[in-house]
Order: sequence, then structure tokens, then C-alpha cells
Amino acid sequence: MKDPAPGTPSIAYPPEVLKAIQQAKEANNNVAVAQHKVAEAKQAALIQQKIALAKEAAAREAAARYIQIINSLWFFVITSNVLLLRDIHYLSIYLFYVAHL
Repeated sequence: MKDPAPGTPSIAYPPEVLKAIQQAKEANNNVAVAQHKVAEAKQAALIQQKIALAKEAAAREAAARYIQIINSLWFFVITSNVLLLRDIHYLSIYLFYVAHL
């Protein structure tokens, strides 16, 4: 409670009224803290969602590049008949890592 302005009579409140006022102030503070925590949790959830979407898009893109590279490799093998099966295996491993750079 604020101090009364000079010249105004002071009112003596019963202890239970003062206690109720104090409890109301504490409850207001608790609500404000809880609202702040909820806002922080919402912000964290949005950031996590954006990260998950970006990872998913990157994984799809990497998979598409890998499939494109493998398809190109098989087209080359079928049309040229130059590479040995062992070479194809090593080349596909190399291309997989290149696709993820």
C-alpha cells in the first residue's frame, strides 16, 4: 500500500485485508511470470519448428540430388559399358558424399 498523501487521514485496515491485498499482489506477479514463460515457450516452439522444416527440406533436396546422380551414373554405365561393377560401387559412394556437401 502507498503512503497516504500529507494532510489526508490514514485508515487502519484490518490485518486480514492487508493480507488479502498482499496475496492479490503476489497472484498478479505469478500470473505475469507464467505469461512470460508461455511466451518464451511459444517462441522456442516456433524456432524448433522452423529448424525441423529446414532440415526436412535439406534432406529431401539431398535425396533428390543423390537419386539424380545415381540415375545419371546408371545411364552412363548402360550407354558406355566402360566401368566395372567395383568402380560403380566406389563412384556411387563418392557421389553420395559429394551430394551431401
